[in-house]
Amino acid sequence: MCPTLVVALENARTLLGRQARTPARLAPLVLALAGLLASTVAVRADQVSPQGTMNVNADSADDPLLFGDLIILPRILEDSAAEWADGSTITIDAPDHFAFATDVDSVTAQVVAGDVLLVGQVGDTAAATPTATQIQFTVDTPGQSSVVSTIEFAGIRLRATDAIGATMGTAAITVTTAGTLVDATLVQVTVIPGDAAQLSIDPIASPQMAGVPFNVNVCAEDQYGNPTTVVGDTVVRVYVDDGSGGLSGDRDGTIDAGTECLSVLDGIDVSYDTVELNVTLIVFVTSGDDLVYAVSNAFDVEVNPGDVDMDAVSLTLDGSYEATLTYAVTAPEPVDAYIIRFFLEQFQLLFPYIVN
Repeated sequence: MCPTLVVALENARTLLGRQARTPARLAPLVLALAGLLASTVAVRADQVSPQGTMNVNADSADDPLLFGDLIILPRILEDSAAEWADGSTITIDAPDHFAFATDVDSVTAQVVAGDVLLVGQVGDTAAATPTATQIQFTVDTPGQSSVVSTIEFAGIRLRATDAIGATMGTAAITVTTAGTLVDATLVQVTVIPGDAAQLSIDPIASPQMAGVPFNVNVCAEDQYGNPTTVVGDTVVRVYVDDGSGGLSGDRDGTIDAGTECLSVLDGIDVSYDTVELNVTLIVFVTSGDDLVYAVSNAFDVEVNPGDVDMDAVSLTLDGSYEATLTYAVTAPEPVDAYIIRFFLEQFQLLFPYIVN
């Protein structure tokens, strides 16, 4: 604890001890002063400054040799001399779903200010061999440290170990000391996408109207579903995956090199020509990066109101709760007749479904 604050607190205690001889109007002031000093002490703490930064590639979850390296080296700053007591430990922990590289003596702790000593320290630097989950240094200062110290860490390397880690986006390597650091963030970790491995299709709204064009947006992802960029211009084509109808319009699109999704100028706009439920589309690469195909969500295709031949409409009431509407669709070709049954309750339409 800071000596100045110790003296200040002792003075406050003395004043409080004399409260019986203190005018009543000054007692609240004395209490407020003591509280202010106590809160000031509570704010003081060891610090991580600067925090380290690191990028971890999502593909490292599938590659035990692919580790992210520190970009900014982190430091911890002691609040007061001897706070990192002899025999105490400085412990660095990997986040869940990640693992440290475990090379011998690969992580270093350099005392860049102060006189704290660490076990195995040579000059101003000590080295440690990590386990997959933890890195630890031990303080070795038999004579009590007399100067506030700062330690900088280097050589920390990390990778994801599973799909959860590969898709977390961010994580934190933490540090705990004998002072006031407890699981404090030492290194901010950012998970970056891996190489493009598969296609994805943005959700297609349901329902669509028969014969009316709609957009199909296609993007590239790494093997864990993170959006990522393609290496070269990649041309894709859309087909019907599940459905009896056909597609018309611009079925081909290009994901430009270095981008994630179809070009605005070269996208896919198609229409589906048949009224039916649970239609799905499928997209394949026709040239460019070798990416796994993608299947869309299921969507319904309804009659375009502009295509209904009103002369062919007939309505048959079936009891008091159902009505059957028969009509002809004049476009798109071929001309078909459809029946939709409406469920009615107190003369209000509940929902329709297509009978044929």
